[in-house]
Amino acid sequence: MDKSGQLKMSENAKPKYRGTRPSTAYKAPTEGLSHVVFEYGERMKPGSFKAMMESMAEHMAATLKHGGPEASRAIKKAEVPEYKEPDEPTGDKVTRKENLRFDAEWKEWWETKKTWKENSGKIFEKLSSHCAPTMKTKLRGMEGWTEIEENQDGIKLVKLLHRVYFNTDGSKQSMREMVLADKKLYLCFQKKDWSLDEYTREFQARHEVCDEIGSSPGQCLQSARLAASADGVDYD
Repeated sequence: MDKSGQLKMSENAKPKYRGTRPSTAYKAPTEGLSHVVFEYGERMKPGSFKAMMESMAEHMAATLKHGGPEASRAIKKAEVPEYKEPDEPTGDKVTRKENLRFDAEWKEWWETKKTWKENSGKIFEKLSSHCAPTMKTKLRGMEGWTEIEENQDGIKLVKLLHRVYFNTDGSKQSMREMVLADKKLYLCFQKKDWSLDEYTREFQARHEVCDEIGSSPGQCLQSARLAASADGVDYD
């Protein structure tokens, strides 16, 4: 066989990639979590987003000096903790003990509020450091980003990243996107290296994408008739 034939065979033997190859150049600065990177592109997976956010939540719980577990719950739920200011006792019959209790409760409430504000900023900085340049560019172009950045609001950043990964970033959803979301759900299966938990998480995430963009897989009229027919019922 001549050299040109060998070269052709060598080229054919090279692996071929479909679509855009994921960027591996950016590494997050957190030791042990450098692989957790929020990238913007076609290969984003809702299931991966949830797993990565859980890793970030666990990291914050372990590293924050105060309020770690609370910060972790806030990240996972994407909800800001609520703190109810204690009611100051009023009236002529208020005792010294009641006033002392109120002072202690109010001081604790105030310190907790201050701690959360600090932790919210730390969450923002940590998540930002795990965003690849492609994601940072996407975020800067989204509505509300300027306010989130100025306030260093960690939980609003969590919500903004969720909107990007779940295709609810405010852009108009086309019929093609809805069909692709349905297709991804139908083609979700448990891969050899996936645990049952990983498969379940990915399936639920894909189903959530369908819900959020207004699709209803498996809920069309034809599906309803088939389901009713299987039970011996006339749907019409």
